[in-house]
Amino acid sequence: MKTLLFFAYRNILRQKRRAVLLGTAMALGTCFLVLASSFVAGISQTLFDRVMTYVAGHTSVLVGDRGYLYRTALRGRADLKERIEKLPNVKRVSETIGIVCRLVGPQKGDNGIFIGIDLTQKLSPAELQETQDNFPMVTGSFLDLKRTDVDNPAILAKPKADYLGVKAGDQLAVRYQDSRGRRQVTHLTVVGLFRPTNSFMEAPLFVSMDRAKILMDMDSLDLPYLYLTLKNPKVNAVPTADAIQKLLKPRLAALPISVVFGGKSQAVICAGLKSDSVSRVRLGKVLPLAKEWKGNVVDLPNSLATTLGAKPGDTVSVVSGRSKAGDSIVDRAVVAGTWNPPAGAEGLVLWEEDAFQGARSFRSRLPGDTGAALVQAASGVLDSLLSPEWTLLPRAKSTDEVRDQMRLIGAREWKSPVVAVRTMYETGEQILKLADALSLITLVAVLILFVVVLTGVVNTLRMTVRERTREIGTLRSLGMQASQVRQLFLMETGMLALFASLTGTVLAGLLMFGLSRLTFPLEGNPLSILLVRGHLVFVPGMMSTLGEILLVVGMAVIAAWGPSSQASQLSPANALRHHE
Repeated sequence: MKTLLFFAYRNILRQKRRAVLLGTAMALGTCFLVLASSFVAGISQTLFDRVMTYVAGHTSVLVGDRGYLYRTALRGRADLKERIEKLPNVKRVSETIGIVCRLVGPQKGDNGIFIGIDLTQKLSPAELQETQDNFPMVTGSFLDLKRTDVDNPAILAKPKADYLGVKAGDQLAVRYQDSRGRRQVTHLTVVGLFRPTNSFMEAPLFVSMDRAKILMDMDSLDLPYLYLTLKNPKVNAVPTADAIQKLLKPRLAALPISVVFGGKSQAVICAGLKSDSVSRVRLGKVLPLAKEWKGNVVDLPNSLATTLGAKPGDTVSVVSGRSKAGDSIVDRAVVAGTWNPPAGAEGLVLWEEDAFQGARSFRSRLPGDTGAALVQAASGVLDSLLSPEWTLLPRAKSTDEVRDQMRLIGAREWKSPVVAVRTMYETGEQILKLADALSLITLVAVLILFVVVLTGVVNTLRMTVRERTREIGTLRSLGMQASQVRQLFLMETGMLALFASLTGTVLAGLLMFGLSRLTFPLEGNPLSILLVRGHLVFVPGMMSTLGEILLVVGMAVIAAWGPSSQASQLSPANALRHHE
């Protein structure tokens, strides 16, 4: 074997011109392969670790109040965030408020996205550096969002500020809908401007999360959207979403109310009663209700109706809590009928679902085990006719399914709050398809390149066999076996391919170093999504680079097999008589 390696090395040195030409072709092919794969890996890392984290999260929990898309809050369930944070592979859970709004500046108006950022989270030095990289400040600092000496401090992208005609210190009017569905106009003070690192970051206007909750009329117990940053998101996004789906299985809802009629009042527990056409038909087989009933109606237990002196058709007052101003929240409801609750559910009032969920949306907390036990006891009789705490949508499998679900939510298909668990593969499918398309383009280009290179390897070896026929005959006559002749040519090709691929890898490293130092403009650049701070990102992996070197050497050896077999089949006598 050592002798064959020596001969192979000697033959490469003897045929310098041919070795240089063929080696250069393989080196350039390897260089392009390493460069392209590192570039695609850099794009993938940028999309997953930067863009997806801020646009949709690796995994997200979306909440909405009764089909109103702008009411992005789940009342009184901030505890769910703590439960999600305890799941494995969860790196960070961020509360997010993102509402489309209208920005009005001194010169022009424009659409934007009103986003709240949680500034209370503790970031590691690496995460802090990443945040600074994603938001290079031109004026001010993100910590200025905590300022208390100005009204509603906010930060926005410099191109947006220039378009609106505002600068640091100016006030900006914002029109939006709050979490109650009310149209609001407020003034924000611009305390900082940043240079957007990609096209996605030009639209948002950022305020602190606590300030955003105040502006959106939410309290500390309300749960907004949750965006999760995961460890190894490509692997863990879907399993984490499935785990959250199980964790968020809703209970039946219950609400403490007071029913007032004829000067009498009684505190009771209330459950929501589904009122769609199908549920009404099923309900009529279980409870004696008025044949025609709609709107805000209640069904009272017989004992409560007797105590209050109320009968079907009467109008009662339902007190479901107090507002922030301290006033009682009172709804008027028509008694649609009376019923006998089963054992364990005595005193349970049934309230039409839409009104029940509407009243509950003004509260910050649901009752504990007592209310839940009453409703659960009634579920044996009423089956699935009772309203849940929220409607947990099935896990969407694609962007099209997400779009269908959003359409149903907007049509108020469900009367209860709606919760959906999604991953970046559904919410950011179009972004991820970009990385897949680039990978496919790179693969096709590499295959075409290597077809050309390997064709050159085959032709060069055929010429080499023809020119070295007499040498082959001499070696065979000295006792070299046919298999050794084939091994000799394969070793020459493999050795040349190894040297060439190593050279190509070094060249690719130099090119990556140089290209990553170039600065590209971000504003108005459709490819800015692929850049980080205006620079291309290359992520060469040790294992992937080693695999690419082995691929080049392996393909070269395979291409050399045919000519090498041809050389080994020459008889010594015929080879020695060969003349060019």
